[in-house]
Amino acid sequence: MSQNNQPKVLVTSGLSHLGSHIILQLLQKGYQVRGIVCDLSNTRCNGLKQLTANASQDLELISINQLDQTSWSEAIQDCTYVCYIPNDSSNNLPKDEMEPMEITKLLLNACSTSTSIQRLVVTSSDQAVIGSSVIDGKIYSEEDWSDIDDPNIQPCLKSKILIEKTAWEFAKTLKGKNKLELVVINPCDMYGPIIAGTTCNNLEIIKKILEKKISIIPKLCLRIVDIRDVAAVHIAAMTSPRAPGNRYLTISESVWVKEIAEYLAEEFDSQGYKISKEETPLFVVKGVALINKSLKQVIPAIGKTATFQNDKVVKDLGLKFRSVAITVVDMAYSAIENGLIKKTSKYRGRNTQFVRYIPEAVQ
Repeated sequence: MSQNNQPKVLVTSGLSHLGSHIILQLLQKGYQVRGIVCDLSNTRCNGLKQLTANASQDLELISINQLDQTSWSEAIQDCTYVCYIPNDSSNNLPKDEMEPMEITKLLLNACSTSTSIQRLVVTSSDQAVIGSSVIDGKIYSEEDWSDIDDPNIQPCLKSKILIEKTAWEFAKTLKGKNKLELVVINPCDMYGPIIAGTTCNNLEIIKKILEKKISIIPKLCLRIVDIRDVAAVHIAAMTSPRAPGNRYLTISESVWVKEIAEYLAEEFDSQGYKISKEETPLFVVKGVALINKSLKQVIPAIGKTATFQNDKVVKDLGLKFRSVAITVVDMAYSAIENGLIKKTSKYRGRNTQFVRYIPEAVQ
């Protein structure tokens, strides 16, 4: 299959959960793809290469010095679009707080002086909209910005907020031929199938529930979206005439941890996974939090849920979201089949034939 006449897209963080799904969907749509990975010798790159099947020429993997202007200029050469996914769990942590912003500026500068780049799509976070402290009764939308000085914002999320602000401020300074079309996607916690060789921090809660390594189920509400839907939003935002200059809050549903456990129990209890579904009383959670620092961090969020509008992404880009029930079950199956969650002796897989999760490699 020859796709040489199709636009080329640069995708950063190719080995991330999101990056791998964007690459997959781009290949399925016939785009040429250049993906950035940290280390070309990493065996995890094999998972990405398998996605291309008989069309491997359409996926080019590169590794660059992201703090070098020339490296970015070479990386975007001949590309029409860029999907920029900032620092994630597959990358090294930044040396200082300003490094991600410096990398962003270098990429933006390369794009603004390029003769081929038409649009840059940046991945931010719903935390840049909603923040870490939910206000009761408030309906959040893309018009909202979180308080960058909020002491409860985690460093990695603060970095994403700063990156987004840096991108918008830089774009405003561009005039004439250097003007750059910019779109920002603000997804919440991304769940969904794991492509072989990639990583996802959000798998941890599903793994703990299935392997009975979680004894506490707090009344904690999570904002969740399917990784496949987030990838689709990025690709739609690349070409939609309505997208430039917009932010897109990308959230499917808010669900309680107990509900996630119930979705998993319905599918996996009969397969040997005995899942606890009882919500833990607050006084018990607070008691355990005295010796569990990670649990202590979620105490302020217990019992709270954010109300949000996600209709803009639906209206502008014509996309709909999968239900969280489908998302978490699909994620669990992919993790089990990829050896990330232990199989029980009663495990039988899906009712329909299930193959190790490398979704529909391009033929």
